[in-house]
Amino acid sequence: MLQKYLDRFNNEPYGPLLPANNSRFFKTLVSIGALFPAKRAVRSQCKVCAAELLRHAWTYDDQSLICLKCGGKVELWQPLAAARVREDWLPTQLSAQLADAEPVCLVPNRLWRLAAVSMGQKNVSVYLFRYIWTDEVDQTIAALDADAAERQVLLTTKRIVPAELSGKGRMAIPLVKVARIEREGLVTSVEQLESAIASLDPSPEKPIHAGRWFELSDDGSVLRVQGEELSLQRKQRAFVLAIAEAHDAGQPRPRQSWVLRRAGYSNKNTSLSQICSRKEFPRFIDWKNGEVAIRRQLLPSE
Repeated sequence: MLQKYLDRFNNEPYGPLLPANNSRFFKTLVSIGALFPAKRAVRSQCKVCAAELLRHAWTYDDQSLICLKCGGKVELWQPLAAARVREDWLPTQLSAQLADAEPVCLVPNRLWRLAAVSMGQKNVSVYLFRYIWTDEVDQTIAALDADAAERQVLLTTKRIVPAELSGKGRMAIPLVKVARIEREGLVTSVEQLESAIASLDPSPEKPIHAGRWFELSDDGSVLRVQGEELSLQRKQRAFVLAIAEAHDAGQPRPRQSWVLRRAGYSNKNTSLSQICSRKEFPRFIDWKNGEVAIRRQLLPSE
């Protein structure tokens, strides 16, 4: 039930009103305060700009409706019941359960600091990150960096966690792994959260890099693929080490912006040649579609 709710939560406030129904799921969300009660809504399509809109309206107002984007006349569709998510419900519930606290909004409609909690010997700041598919996460990362907490755990509203949100002292966890919705309301498992936080600090032992198809020296100076080696210098080492870090975290093709930032490069770099001008570099590193990766198969040498 929680994931179905999060699908609605992630659509707000950017999506339209959400069609309601009489299912047990919908009634439960209204009863626990996660959704506003359903109201009559009208879907329309503009005859001028073709924009489709769904909005609350009453019968006597229907004929006076105009397009909210261009002001043109609209064609009305059959009315239906639609509801809107209570945006403050989820962060408020989580803060109360974690530390009997109030959430602090760090990025409007996107990021909340829920609580500062003690887990064993660790003091951890816990956040809620509302992840929308159109998002760039740079603003969120900047807010997290500015919050200056030593250890940070992000509860994310999607199961697929962007690699950019994890790093040294920071971990992103899908909220559905530590919480659920029951008829009585939201239930958060502190035990499951503690289990996830237990792995937040790196082990002093040398990590095992499972699943790698490449070899990389500890200092990042030598990358080896298919028996061939590429020597790396200065910030190039940090660049390739960042790719390897994302790979070990389950993201073999991290976003270029995250790798550049992690390695200390400017996001204004738009091509691989700006990182390294040597012709052999692109043989080992793939750079396309906003992502970067270490190649499984080397490109032919010229």
